[in-house]
Amino acid sequence: MPLAVLAALIIAQSFMQFSAEKAAQKAQMAANDRARQSYITERDNKLDAVRDEKAQKRKESSQKLEKVSKERMEAQAQARVSASEAGVAGLSIDVLLNDFEAQEGLTASNIESNFNFASRNAERQETAAINSAQAKLDSLQPAVKANFWRTLTINTINTAVAAGTAGMASGDAGATSTKQATSTSINTGQQSFSSSYTPQNMSTNPNMSLGQTSTQRSYKIGGLQ
Repeated sequence: MPLAVLAALIIAQSFMQFSAEKAAQKAQMAANDRARQSYITERDNKLDAVRDEKAQKRKESSQKLEKVSKERMEAQAQARVSASEAGVAGLSIDVLLNDFEAQEGLTASNIESNFNFASRNAERQETAAINSAQAKLDSLQPAVKANFWRTLTINTINTAVAAGTAGMASGDAGATSTKQATSTSINTGQQSFSSSYTPQNMSTNPNMSLGQTSTQRSYKIGGLQ
């Protein structure tokens, strides 16, 4: 095949491959964009849910603390009124008022402890959501950038290698055929030579035997006469 025709075929093939690689690159980039947006949305939704729950628990805890404080103040006020009406004062009423404050402090401590536990759990969930999304984003395989000159170079090298391999195979086949033809010619010549060759003793002995027999016959006949 002429070199110019071969070069044109390689260029055409490379352009077709480049077009396919370009389309694959665009498809991979679009798929990565969709996946990236999906992972980010999933992360943000998880964070929003965790933060909303945390805010709700904070609100509930504040409401509970306010309720406990209000109940303590109402209890203390009621105790003072009752003590005043009963004429009770001094250490007894102070002990009762302090007991109300102690109960409020214990209840408030439990409320705050529960909220802190929920808050730490929410922080762990936020961290897990962020790390999970980041791991998914990092796992995205970047699209292979299409490059016409790279494709052309690879195709040229592959064509040259294929041509060289074909040439070596053709040369080996020709050498084998020549060797077989030479062997056949030699064998044919040996057979022809063997067929035409007759040893000297085989060609002369019959004549000599005939001559001797003829002479002997002539001699005997002459002796009888």
